[in-house]
Amino acid sequence: MKHTQGKWIEHNGGIESSTGRTVATTNVYYDSNKIKETNEENKANAVLIASAPELLEALKGLLMWTKTTALYHLKDSELLPKGLERWKELVSKAEGED
Repeated sequence: MKHTQGKWIEHNGGIESSTGRTVATTNVYYDSNKIKETNEENKANAVLIASAPELLEALKGLLMWTKTTALYHLKDSELLPKGLERWKELVSKAEGED
């Protein structure tokens, strides 16, 4: 499974690709008693979702760096392999492979 490529941006409570294609919308939650808070929460959710492709690429880069550089220099660390496995799981999940 592949996600929409390119940079995503928040636009009016939704998420658009760099080509202007709608990727997702967060305007499904609405509380008429708290309109301002609802709009702020929807925008915050959209900003978080829009950062997903960049976060995925950063995690992949960190995983590659850790496999090559950090494992060589930090051979005795017990925490590193646990972190590596978790990062691999998260990348697989984000790419629809779990």
